[in-house]
Amino acid sequence: IFKIYFGVIAILIAKNLAASACFWLGRSLLSEWVANFVKKNETFRSIVDSTSQSGWQLVLAARLSPARTALPDAALPSYVCSYGFSVTQVSFKEYFLATLFASAPMIFINVGLGA
Repeated sequence: IFKIYFGVIAILIAKNLAASACFWLGRSLLSEWVANFVKKNETFRSIVDSTSQSGWQLVLAARLSPARTALPDAALPSYVCSYGFSVTQVSFKEYFLATLFASAPMIFINVGLGA
């Protein structure tokens, strides 16, 4: 009924709104809880330490990680990454743009396969 591009745009907007909401919640209401989670998680501690140098690149790499699709148990879920990046030095603009560009290819593939 709908063209593939409408589906891609709708899902891209929804995914990025959800990721942005997680990021903002992690920066405001849940900041203490997220900070405690990051302290207990070795993977995120190393990410937080690395974001001071190349924050947007780390967000992009985390979103594009092939482990996320090939080995879902080996990768952190997307929403966990969203909360985790909220306690880093990554700006919202860098976070949003990296998430937008990195999520587009997989969304396009998924929508294309489902259309």
